[in-house]
Amino acid sequence: MRSLLLVATLIAACDGGTDGNGGSAEGGDPPVRRTVDVVTAGGVGETCATSADCTQGPGLHCPGPADPSGLGFCTELCDHLADSGECGPGALCAYVGAGGRCVPAQTVGDLAQPAPTSGDCSAGRVNALGVGQPCVIGFDCTGTGAKLCEAGQREGGFDFCSMDCVYADPKPDPDECGPDATCVYAGQGVGRCVPNACADGLAQPEPAIPDVAIPCEREAAANESGVGHPCTAHSDCSQFTIAYSCPQAIDDGLPNWCSHLCDFEDHASCGEGAFCYWRPGREGGMVGSCAPESCRVSN
Repeated sequence: MRSLLLVATLIAACDGGTDGNGGSAEGGDPPVRRTVDVVTAGGVGETCATSADCTQGPGLHCPGPADPSGLGFCTELCDHLADSGECGPGALCAYVGAGGRCVPAQTVGDLAQPAPTSGDCSAGRVNALGVGQPCVIGFDCTGTGAKLCEAGQREGGFDFCSMDCVYADPKPDPDECGPDATCVYAGQGVGRCVPNACADGLAQPEPAIPDVAIPCEREAAANESGVGHPCTAHSDCSQFTIAYSCPQAIDDGLPNWCSHLCDFEDHASCGEGAFCYWRPGREGGMVGSCAPESCRVSN
């Protein structure tokens, strides 16, 4: 089901909503869309204006003006790294500058472009999830799970397909990245799946996670955001516009002070006299939460 939703999202982008990385095409003349003179029995290659014109196959779509492939005919998303015959008779999967698309076999020489290479990890794709596949845009990620292409999108982002993961040690799910891949700390408080062959070179030093006393019985005056105000229920924090929730109201093992979520390493967002630390999230993994300095264990 997850892979079907991801394909549906990409097809929606193809119809003109986004550029494949979440952006939109605005302003300027619309790009010239490439068409071909060959149409397969399955409808690949038929000139189209919208996906409504592509009626010969359930997976066919018409790339929109914002689609970076630049194709102006009915096609289908496909895995350009696999020779699976998924495009049907008379069609092949070719890399067209934005992932793999089905094109008439006679047009591959004209339409195919060199596939991306990775400067971060030369191991290439290591499993069916798609971890390690070189990319320049999200469309290049044709695996079943690794859909993140962050080169140029996030500081320290990799130029190969990856996915979110929990890098804690010990790892709660050592298999979440699939075979021949592992989770490393990739900076900015996030974990990313990378090929095992490149893990040592890509892993960044994990930040020291401050420990806190829960419950904190020491004097903890609230700061300007409300962080540190004693609480047992959300109503105890209702007077604050930022730290308006009480974690202990959710679970007895969580902090007994008013708080709000934060990006780990972004201590300034918690306000004066407070810092951001990580605690277990309600649905697994870790979340950043603000704590008063007086509740830091080292104090």
